[in-house]
Amino acid sequence: MNIRTKASFTYLLLIHLLLALVLWKSDFIDKVRVELGVSSSETLSFYEQMTLYHQRMDSSVPEGAVIFIGDSITQALATPAITQSGINFGIGTDTTLGVVKRLPLYQSIERSQAVVLSIGVNDIYQQVGRLDTRVNYKNILDSIPSDTPVIATSVLPIGTVAESKHFTNAEIISLNSDIQAFTNEYHNVHYLAVSEKLKDDAGFLKPELHIGDGVHLSDKGYRILIEQLNESLSALGVE
Repeated sequence: MNIRTKASFTYLLLIHLLLALVLWKSDFIDKVRVELGVSSSETLSFYEQMTLYHQRMDSSVPEGAVIFIGDSITQALATPAITQSGINFGIGTDTTLGVVKRLPLYQSIERSQAVVLSIGVNDIYQQVGRLDTRVNYKNILDSIPSDTPVIATSVLPIGTVAESKHFTNAEIISLNSDIQAFTNEYHNVHYLAVSEKLKDDAGFLKPELHIGDGVHLSDKGYRILIEQLNESLSALGVE
């Protein structure tokens, strides 16, 4: 290989390396992955991936569905055990702000029988201010059609193993008081105090009702939640 050939080869190599660097630093690769539907956790957060899947699913949701919206408690909920028309839009780690942002994606709410809303515990865990959480929660309720029944469940209590300085059942009780107060402002919103069925005499989530982390429900815990949701929906005439 002569000097001129080597120089040309080096020049082309540098050009390709520079182009690769520019593409890597830009969002071009991420956009291509999103369009191809092959985004990984390294390019999109779990929340973003789930909202993409929800958006794809939404147009296929039939009329008269019951839409379940919430965090990890909802995501792991077997909605067909409550109603055969249940659609699960739960996203683990989600907050009230996350629901505000993704709610416009769910056009199926416009043609649904009811919405079950279970959100708020991660606001406390992530130390979102109480005022911000209240504003977000109200924005959620304002975004749901006023003729659509909404069941707003209480935020579940936590077990002793989960409680910390900034994550307490006292804060959960305060948030639940706020959520319950909203039911007086909306004729279509109904408060479900499911927490009362899950806590012990000291107000903690019973050990046998969580998986050991003090937050996420065990099989026994879910059976109680499913029973309460089933009764609440039936009382509204929702199948």
